[in-house]
Amino acid sequence: MVPNTQTQHRGEAFEYGKEEIETLLTSENILKLLTIDEIWAMLTLYLTGARLGEIAPMLGEDLVMVRDTQALHIREDHSMGRTVKNYSSIRRVPVHPYLKELGFTEYANRPAREPLFPSLWDRTGNKANRFSRKLKKLGQENGIKPTVRPAHGFRHHVIGLWREAEKRQDLQGAYLGHANNSQQSKYSDFKALAKSAETVWPPLPD
Repeated sequence: MVPNTQTQHRGEAFEYGKEEIETLLTSENILKLLTIDEIWAMLTLYLTGARLGEIAPMLGEDLVMVRDTQALHIREDHSMGRTVKNYSSIRRVPVHPYLKELGFTEYANRPAREPLFPSLWDRTGNKANRFSRKLKKLGQENGIKPTVRPAHGFRHHVIGLWREAEKRQDLQGAYLGHANNSQQSKYSDFKALAKSAETVWPPLPD
């Protein structure tokens, strides 16, 4: 695997490995510890590489169409107290085919201003923090190293997947919302972005 130089924090790795992702997704305790919308949130983190703060406040209207492709709109919305890390974080991320196969489109079919993940969003951030603690507990119960950052560990795992797949740098930046000059590619090359995303992830475990 291509080394992910962002996975070191004070000398300790904090991303999930491939086996750990599979362990989380197939855990016997997942339905006991997480609510249904929290499970969808976990899958969304994994299949978008988004930050927890980007998906937690998503609404029904954030499932959009871009050039005949479904996407999740990561954006600011000051009326909801939503903010993003930087300008490049504002983006539309293709909905991965795996999410569609699992029924995400049906799950996300809700009124425009209704939260996509009700268990994750409040203005204080307490619900998102509670979700992170539950993810950490799920990981620890399944032997995953305690240094993994529960929600952000998905993002850094995805960064590693994109680098391993050797996808174009502008597509990587557009997909992950990194601060660079790839803003235009998010729209002019959206089909290429969606196609690249399809080839990055290993198959989901049954």
